[in-house]
Amino acid sequence: MARPWTTPTAAVLAALMLAACGGEETVESAEDVPPPTSTFGQDRDVEGLGEDELDEETGYWVTELGQWVEITAEEEPAALLRIQEVVRDLECADGAQPEEEQFIGLQVEVEANPDMEDLGFDQLPMAPQDFQVRLPDGGVTGGLRGNGATCLPEDERLPEAVAPGEQLAGTVVLDAPAEVEAIVLDAVRYQMAGGWMWPLP
Repeated sequence: MARPWTTPTAAVLAALMLAACGGEETVESAEDVPPPTSTFGQDRDVEGLGEDELDEETGYWVTELGQWVEITAEEEPAALLRIQEVVRDLECADGAQPEEEQFIGLQVEVEANPDMEDLGFDQLPMAPQDFQVRLPDGGVTGGLRGNGATCLPEDERLPEAVAPGEQLAGTVVLDAPAEVEAIVLDAVRYQMAGGWMWPLP
């Protein structure tokens, strides 16, 4: 039976042919390989909000749906988030009924800095109780978990804690009163002053 061409003589000939053609095998050392770079925040249109967009009554930044905002620590961005859409009177897949008067679905995107732990965050809380709603009388109410915890299938819900480096999208379900003028995220939850307010159409 014929064997593959792997004799020592063949190996020498192959090496001579490679050298004659000017070919040379190179091996990069670990020092030659650049370290992987983080893509955190790239292609995100995160603009600083001007003083004219600060609601002086509440101390919250007035923010449009679809706009990225920064959660910062030590003057560095720890995470980016945006609310893409708000769905009023959300119907639950499991047939649950609200303790208040309606379920509100927040379609949220979050991107956490891979170095978030260095900024003091082991994880980023993003549960229903981290949000509030503003009522027509100007009052703000929280504690909106209610019966919405299992309203949607797990693969549609935003995890309640975001780990460093994760990029996630999903729905946060709020068990809220009937009349809601805005969604509020108080930044004290993230060791910051102020917060953000998304007025609803």
